[in-house]
Amino acid sequence: MNNPLTSLDELIWQQFEKVTQYAHKNYGWDKYDCKQVTDSLSGVAAFGVGIYGYISGLALKEEYLVWISFGTLFSAGGISLPYLSKKENEISRTREINEIIQRGVARQPFYTWMRPLAIAAGVGAVSAGINFLISDGIENHVKGLITIPGTAYCELLLASSYFSSQIMAPPCTKKSFWKTAYEGIKNKFNPKPQLEPAAVPSSHYSLTDHLDATNF
Repeated sequence: MNNPLTSLDELIWQQFEKVTQYAHKNYGWDKYDCKQVTDSLSGVAAFGVGIYGYISGLALKEEYLVWISFGTLFSAGGISLPYLSKKENEISRTREINEIIQRGVARQPFYTWMRPLAIAAGVGAVSAGINFLISDGIENHVKGLITIPGTAYCELLLASSYFSSQIMAPPCTKKSFWKTAYEGIKNKFNPKPQLEPAAVPSSHYSLTDHLDATNF
């Protein structure tokens, strides 16, 4: 019998599968393109943690160097993460495609009980961060400001894990996300006009009528 958390992880994985298939169908993306999006967003969250680390050092004025070092580490990591993850995803994509060519079969998805637990812990951390924000005292506010983007960083990395464990889709031509989205919105609000039927159906005319009119 499967671990209930492992079964839950499979259910969550299936929701990410829907997103992956939608992106492949509409934009020509594979799972690594989807992963790149969550990797980049996690970089933004990490950068936010770094900024609030700086603010903590200025506001609390205790262990100033510790907070500044903390802020520098996360800010630098947040800026570099999208670039580093792009390189990593390109290498992983090439490696997996070569494996499929050599073995003739795609990698099977993996499920683990740890990811649902991490998601639940993230929900609890967000609740704690909100409680810090609504509490009195600058220290609590700073803790809340760091906790929320820090949790977002971890949860986005979990999303990247779900994308990376998807089944590799066959390569196809990629489409620009923004261009495709714009065209979809444009077509929705400006549908193509429906062709109106002819006043007199062409079946009412015959070759005999044409010849008679010509002879006349």
